[in-house]
Amino acid sequence: MVATVDAERDRTVSLLERWVDQNSGTMNRAGVSAVRDMVEPEFRQLGFKTEWIDMSGSDRAGHLVARHTGSRRGKRLLLIAARQQLIRLVPSLLLVCLTTPRKL
Repeated sequence: MVATVDAERDRTVSLLERWVDQNSGTMNRAGVSAVRDMVEPEFRQLGFKTEWIDMSGSDRAGHLVARHTGSRRGKRLLLIAARQQLIRLVPSLLLVCLTTPRKL
């Protein structure tokens, strides 16, 4: 695993820079779609099935949902990631990880 992380470091840092540099505030539909277009192939490459939930009816871009069935032997994991622009010029990445032993 360490070798993979080391080998992917430059590519991963470059991806993160592109994601953070993209203006993708909630009301910026084009920006959110651009981030989706960057992130979705990464999930698919890892075996996730992705779904775009369109929110244009409420004047918002939407949500990307990625699901992976896994081995069904381990714990279930819910991972929620949101790129928040708390202050216009200082974007941050908020990552919340929750585990649960019960069925979701």
